[in-house]
Amino acid sequence: MRGAPKPDPAKALIEAMLTDDLTALPKQRRTARRVLVRPVDEYDLTDLTYSAVRDYVARRRPETFAAAGKVLEQGCVPQPHEPGTCARLPSGDKCVPVRKERGGHEQRPVRRWNSVVDEAA
Repeated sequence: MRGAPKPDPAKALIEAMLTDDLTALPKQRRTARRVLVRPVDEYDLTDLTYSAVRDYVARRRPETFAAAGKVLEQGCVPQPHEPGTCARLPSGDKCVPVRKERGGHEQRPVRRWNSVVDEAA
């Protein structure tokens, strides 16, 4: 019976890539898929699986950043309003209040791109 695949043979290479990512811009950092491709292509480590590398990188990246005294950015942007109270239009410059209809459903503003809106309506 085959054991669970582990990134043991490539740990040193993966650690070096994670250390290199400390100085890279957030958009320039390697994804788990890119971390997997290098050992497979350069060292022919075909026993590595994506899930094993993904789990290892997900565990080690925050630890590497913390050891270097850096903060790993989170992926959410703080909003100035409470969830469900405001709808943003595609232009991004206005926040339109959301009204509750009968039955508790929210009525959201509709943006009409290629139509003329009748002002009298």
